[in-house]
Amino acid sequence: MPDPIVFQTYASQDDANSIADKLLENGIAAEVLKATPQLGREIIGNIIADSFLLKIPAADFNKANNLLYSDTPIDLNLVDWNHPLRTMSNNELLQILAKPDEWGADNYRIAYTLLESKGMNPTSKELEELKKERKAAIARAKTMNPTIIGVGYIMALTPAILWALYSIGIHLPFFPGFFGEILWFFGLIISFVMIASKTTLPDGNRVNTYTPINRIHGMIICAIYAITILVIFISEVPVR
Repeated sequence: MPDPIVFQTYASQDDANSIADKLLENGIAAEVLKATPQLGREIIGNIIADSFLLKIPAADFNKANNLLYSDTPIDLNLVDWNHPLRTMSNNELLQILAKPDEWGADNYRIAYTLLESKGMNPTSKELEELKKERKAAIARAKTMNPTIIGVGYIMALTPAILWALYSIGIHLPFFPGFFGEILWFFGLIISFVMIASKTTLPDGNRVNTYTPINRIHGMIICAIYAITILVIFISEVPVR
């Protein structure tokens, strides 16, 4: 069986476990893991802190979505009168139906029922169009910040610059040092992020997160690293 991938992220472990239990009851393998801090998270998106990942097989994404985001109305009498969704406009409620992955299953059903109570009954076709638009928005490739790309190039070239200075008799005994070595590897991380990052779509398919141009930059940076390491190894010239 293929390894499960992240279906949704929750701030509360109880919420994640509750959804996992519901999926398990309906024959969908699910597991909850605490998200681990990711180095350089600023490069690839928002920082995740104290969050919990719900993982399921990619092949079960559509089944899970149909199960959680059903169009079955709920009893509005059971919804707190101070619930934030009660004050939302129809367009705002439709945005919740368009972005169920951001709002969660409970808010989705409340929004659907509120729209129904106002005489707006989104058809299956309309809901399908919202899903397609959302999928297209998530699949749209991101562009890496040019400054971060520049940092990647600089970090990759740093050993070559130090090697060149050393070869003409300029020694920098206190640079780069341990901190400099960390920065050097940070450039390698930037390149890997641009090349290998994937975005999971609502149907479980995965696409490249960054644009083709960004991935080319990542490959060039990796190539610079490889050439630099090879030259330094062959020349046996220290870089610190």
